[in-house]
Order: sequence, then C-alpha cells, then structure tokens
Amino acid sequence: MKNGICYIVGAGEDCRIDFVPTTDDFVIAADAKLRYLEQAEINTDLVIGDFDTLNAVPQHPNVISLSTEKTIQICLPLSVRE
Repeated sequence: MKNGICYIVGAGEDCRIDFVPTTDDFVIAADAKLRYLEQAEINTDLVIGDFDTLNAVPQHPNVISLSTEKTIQICLPLSVRE
C-alpha cells in the first residue's frame, strides 16, 4: 500500500499549482483542469467530469465521464460543507 497524497484539482479561476506530486501520490483532474495540469507538466492518474468546457472527453487511460446533471449532484453537496 502506498502512503502518498491524493490531489484533486478542479473548478475555479485562480488555481495555483503549489505541489509537486511524487510517484506515491495520486492526482485527479476535475474537468477542464486537466489542461491546466498538462500545461504545468503534472501527470494525472484520473480525469473526471462532464467535459462540457473541453467539448470532448479527453484521451486519457483513466476517465470517468459524467452527465452534467450527475456532476452537479456530486459536486454541489461537497461545495457547501463547512
């Protein structure tokens, strides 16, 4: 079992990359943030989203493609946590 960190990079306009993942870490890109991570030359282990802003499902070995409605059902409750 690995003892790494799971990084989830998603929504928001101001997203500064302030981490350097190691081989033990797991990086998840949410929707269009995949492009942001690619530009920062950070490899992602999983990409998840409805990909409406990308206009296509990314060519990635590990993709979870959701409908827009399903994305809202998953993300909205997470965004209102205190």
